[in-house]
Amino acid sequence: MVIVLTRRIRNYFFLFALLVVLAILMDRMLHKWGYPEIGRSFGWPGALLVTISLIYFLRKYKYIKIGKLSTLLNIHEVLAWAGSLLLLVHGGIHFSALLPWLAVFFLLISNFSGFVGKYLLEKASDELAQRQKDHKEGDSELLLKSLEVKSMMRWRKIHRPLTSIFLALALAHVFTIYLF
Repeated sequence: MVIVLTRRIRNYFFLFALLVVLAILMDRMLHKWGYPEIGRSFGWPGALLVTISLIYFLRKYKYIKIGKLSTLLNIHEVLAWAGSLLLLVHGGIHFSALLPWLAVFFLLISNFSGFVGKYLLEKASDELAQRQKDHKEGDSELLLKSLEVKSMMRWRKIHRPLTSIFLALALAHVFTIYLF
């Protein structure tokens, strides 16, 4: 069990570190080749990918009825990661203004929080599989819900505000760009 947890945590840290390292490398290469404007143009596509990834939440809270929830969660994870990469390259390693840096900071914190949520969800699924050996098959859905609710409700109390702060800062950034 400890080996599995360690491997999972290592994989999540790798994906998070890969996000940051790829963003830095892409930004440096674009500057080295003399095309920093390409990185700056990644803002809208990155924002679009992150926005599309929110379809998962629309489905989860029954605002829409299309799609399987587990599939939409996977799509959310991929699009949010890819969109974050583009947004990080867009932000680059520039020290020009505080607002974009705050947005980048909360983007990274929100991503890290997403990996924590993924870990908690997989841990609950593992606990379900372990407990299914001792319980009837019909109890599995109720058990999964109870395991999910405990850890995920605590996690959502953190992830939602972090993501909301990021979105508010990103919108403020866009508004100030057009204002000034």
